[in-house]
Formats: sequence, structure tokens, C-alpha cells
Amino acid sequence: MYCGPSEALDALTAAVAHKAEVIAVPPETISVSRALAKADAYLDASMKVRITRAMIDSAEHLRIIAVAATGADHVDAAALKDRAIPLLTLRGQTSSFAISHQRQNTPGSY
Repeated sequence: MYCGPSEALDALTAAVAHKAEVIAVPPETISVSRALAKADAYLDASMKVRITRAMIDSAEHLRIIAVAATGADHVDAAALKDRAIPLLTLRGQTSSFAISHQRQNTPGSY
């Protein structure tokens, strides 16, 4: 799931071709909430929608959130931590779990 500028959508889709389907949603609370409930991953390049505990709790399949910024104050990090879901920003991973998860699931890395 992707929320952000349309200019980046084509590049993202090409980058994950044959690995994942990218679903783009507008930066509106109801749209993000509905899509997040079905998502495995969320790339947030808009930072316009607050990601609440309720949204995270309803996202059964969610495994990671990445924010295209150095901060992620709009994301309930405690709710993610409670579910051991990593939160990545441009500053880096926010937990050692994220680093471990990335190493295990990225062929040829590290």
C-alpha cells in the first residue's frame, strides 16, 4: 500500500514488479484506514494521515510501515511495537527487530 505523490508511484511499482502489488490510496483517513486493514506493508510518503492504534489493530496482515521522512510522529509507534511491527524512516530502523527482519528477508544483503 502506498500513499504519497503520484510521481513516485510508477517508480515504486517498477521497483517491486513481480514481488508485490502496489495499491495507491489518497491521503484521506478513511481511504488509508480501509486499505491498511488489508495491507501487508505501508509506504507513507504523504505524512498527512495519522496512523492510530485502532487502524494498526485492524490491520491483521501488516508486517511493516516505512515513512519517507526522518520522523514518524503521525504513526502510533507504541501500537506497532506491541505487535512487533517495524517502523522505518529515512533516519533508519526504529528497532533491532527491523534490522533482524530485513537481514532475514533480503537476499544478498549484509
